[in-house]
Amino acid sequence: MKYIFAIILSFGLKTVVAPSIYDYRLDLIDGTTLKLSVLKGKKILFLPISGPSPDISYLGYLAQLQTANKNLVIIAVPAMEKENGGKDVDFSPINKSLGSGILISKPFYTNKSSGGSQKDIFQWLTRKEMNGHFDVDNGLYDFMFIVSETGNLFAVLPKGVEESVLKNVVVQTGM
Repeated sequence: MKYIFAIILSFGLKTVVAPSIYDYRLDLIDGTTLKLSVLKGKKILFLPISGPSPDISYLGYLAQLQTANKNLVIIAVPAMEKENGGKDVDFSPINKSLGSGILISKPFYTNKSSGGSQKDIFQWLTRKEMNGHFDVDNGLYDFMFIVSETGNLFAVLPKGVEESVLKNVVVQTGM
């Protein structure tokens, strides 16, 4: 009788499982949709950028870092927060100047203060109950997020972190 109760109880309880980073998709500025599941086994660096004026020199450094680390994918995310006012910005010149290395998503809201407008993938990146590790408000694109090859949020680093620190974190993410 207690075995039957255990079986009924196990079917009656629903386990809530947080989504995986690989459950999400991103629309890119080139018109394609990227299923993050195709990036399994790769490190992913999400970099929210200012829509009107991204730091081109830093993006150039990241493009070099990505070239040196073939297992790294960098996704720049134009943030539609306060100063951009949600306006579309033409990122094709930036994309062309960096080559095809860094992927650029279509603009969307990245921080928690955007409430229900925050993009689902950034809900995962900024909420501990979803990613299992970090709870952070991105503010105005203050942080970059590094996901390991196994899909775990490995690091949240402030923008402008020393290049040597970023390089060491990228090399160490093999979890």
